[in-house]
Amino acid sequence: MDSMEANTAEEGMRLRVAFLHWAGCLAIFIALVALGSSFNSTGFKNTAFLFYFVAGFYLSRTVLKKIVEWHPVYDTLYNVTSSKLKFFFLWPITWLSHPGRLDADCLAVETTGLLLNSSGF
Repeated sequence: MDSMEANTAEEGMRLRVAFLHWAGCLAIFIALVALGSSFNSTGFKNTAFLFYFVAGFYLSRTVLKKIVEWHPVYDTLYNVTSSKLKFFFLWPITWLSHPGRLDADCLAVETTGLLLNSSGF
């Protein structure tokens, strides 16, 4: 690897840290929804609606990029776009199961002796 590639290479993120990012976003979203419901305020409801998309964007653009490296065979426009859109719009559900799937993949790779660019719990 030359110096240009070494400077642009991003450092990965542990699954535990990624899960904490998701849990923090989910806690803030639930708190905003609860505040909007208890005070019957459209301000909190609008903020919760906006935060839902901001958190989805943050998790799919920042966190997902650091924990998933696409294999060149599966790095197609359809695969990447469908996964990123799924993680953007349905982040409370998809992020709940994603660390478990990645951790299971790491466990399967460790037993077969293959190398995977993802760090487990």
